Amino acid sequence: NVTNDAIDRGLEYLTREFLNVSTLRAQHPFYTLYGIERIGVASGLKYLNAQDWFAIGADSLVRSQQQSGQFGSDMVDTSFALLFLSRGREPVAMNKIKYDVLDKDDMPVEGVWNQRPRDVANAVHFAGRLSEKWLNWQIIDLSVAATRDLLDAPIAYISGSKPLVFNEESKEKLREYVNRGGMLIFNADCTNREFTRSVY
Repeated sequence: NVTNDAIDRGLEYLTREFLNVSTLRAQHPFYTLYGIERIGVASGLKYLNAQDWFAIGADSLVRSQQQSGQFGSDMVDTSFALLFLSRGREPVAMNKIKYDVLDKDDMPVEGVWNQRPRDVANAVHFAGRLSEKWLNWQIIDLSVAATRDLLDAPIAYISGSKPLVFNEESKEKLREYVNRGGMLIFNADCTNREFTRSVY
């Protein structure tokens, strides 16, 4: 899986500090929430520290809204709050599934799910241009997500170059997703036959 040390360290810091920001205890909470929204959209991450950052941030903002409709102390705070909230209006077109597989000792290890980090982002951007709509995408961690999280999007994308050996809980989540109308798309990196066989 492709990683970037600087980005990973930044996300680790953001994950640690997320509670302070989401409860509006940061020094500049509205601007910071807008920054989190930009990071969330660019990275596709639905969760920070296993928490839905948008749901928590939106709940915090709505609870803090003043009688006049304003957020914070001035129109600048209100502008950043509205920019954060507007993210929720863009439909999620596709989930990219982050998954664990079972090793030979039946222990979970991270699967090879992210060989091409921008694959889904580029596909959704292309579809958005063709349909003349703003569309979004997100990374769903199958070990953390509930089926309702998968149902944010009509399509779930699973890629890899090694056999998929899911535990029963993960299989059940995907089974329920399909039974409730979701569609799974599988991509075998470099046409890997072991991956393809494991899908069946």
